Amino acid sequence: MEVVPSRSYKLDVRPYPIHLDEVKKTMKHLRENHELYYLVYRLMLEGGLKLSHALHLIESYSPSEVVEVLGRVWRRRDSYVLRIGASAGTT
Repeated sequence: MEVVPSRSYKLDVRPYPIHLDEVKKTMKHLRENHELYYLVYRLMLEGGLKLSHALHLIESYSPSEVVEVLGRVWRRRDSYVLRIGASAGTT
């Protein structure tokens, strides 16, 4: 029996430049046409989340929960309560 060497596949990252205009155009398209994809990309870009973490966050989101982030308690979109005695929407 003859031994045949296997192919070796090399997986290497090939960096290429991404222009800011292309990113803006893509994000605008996603925001207007695909809200869920837009949300996933925003979470990954601005929050530094991995794709799996962003998807888990979206799947487990419950608007009735209160989430504390860096001393702020988030209750609803765009309004927060400081942990110590401030009212909603104030800093």
